[in-house]
Formats: sequence, structure tokens, C-alpha cells
Amino acid sequence: MGLVTEEVRAKAEKYTGDEICREKTKVFLKEISMPNGLLPLKDIEEVELENLM
Repeated sequence: MGLVTEEVRAKAEKYTGDEICREKTKVFLKEISMPNGLLPLKDIEEVELENLM
């Protein structure tokens, strides 16, 4: 697994808080064709996403 560099982190969208993180995680999982209910989505504190496309 690669390390997240400061350059990559600076480009990422950062979300904090359970409700918005849950929503963004669901969108991300749908984008990569993961099935619903595969991962627990409770108490997510922070999400950082980088659009690679």
C-alpha cells in the first residue's frame, strides 16, 4: 500500500462529520461499483477524496 503524500493530500477534498462522510463514502463506493451494505458506514469521522479521473 502506498503512502499518501502531502501533495496528494493537498489536492483531495476533505469532509468532516458523520453525516457528510457517510454520504460521500456511499457515492464513492457506488462510483467504484461496490455493493451496498458491504462496509459499515457508522461513525465515520473524516473522508478525503481525490478525483483521479
